[in-house]
Amino acid sequence: MVAGPSEILVIADENADPEIVASDLAGQAEHGLDSPAWLVTTSKQLAQKTMDLMPKYIERLAEPNRSTAEAAWRDYGEIIVCDTREEVVEI
Repeated sequence: MVAGPSEILVIADENADPEIVASDLAGQAEHGLDSPAWLVTTSKQLAQKTMDLMPKYIERLAEPNRSTAEAAWRDYGEIIVCDTREEVVEI
């Protein structure tokens, strides 16, 4: 079943598990070609690890969800690293 477009915004700090974050982002990106999947974090390490893991999680999806998630992540995926929690709130 195609669930239709959805969006996800994960707010996380250095204590977040990048495997769970990437899984959540990929799981929503598969719902539509224009499904935004965003991570806002104060951790450069989490941001990098999540970026590294995204192709792996998208590759695990069956077609046509894989192609959908690839396009959504490429066109609407975003990871923003902030200096402070206050900046995270502003974003």
